[in-house]
Amino acid sequence: STQSTWGDRVDLSDMELGTIPANLLLQLRRRRHLRDLLLSRNQLSSVPRELVAACLNLERLNLSNNQLTSVPGELVAACPNLKGLDLSNNQLTSVPGELVAACPNL
Repeated sequence: STQSTWGDRVDLSDMELGTIPANLLLQLRRRRHLRDLLLSRNQLSSVPRELVAACLNLERLNLSNNQLTSVPGELVAACPNLKGLDLSNNQLTSVPGELVAACPNL
């Protein structure tokens, strides 16, 4: 259940983000109960390692409609509870094998 912007769901969609500001990444890392992170319809070209580190309990990550060309393979190890990952409408040229192999819940 969504309680507030900073509860278990954070929606940062449609914010024209080209990068994720450091102070925002710090806030995300402090959210131990974060389950859903929405970053769709921005201008992200990469997934910062700091974001991956904030994903320990994440169940759903929406990175659709950005400008991603790759996804870090370590995303899988960092997000053991990940059940939903939306990478649609990006510019991906490949998806890391470990992402495919290690995500039976996706």
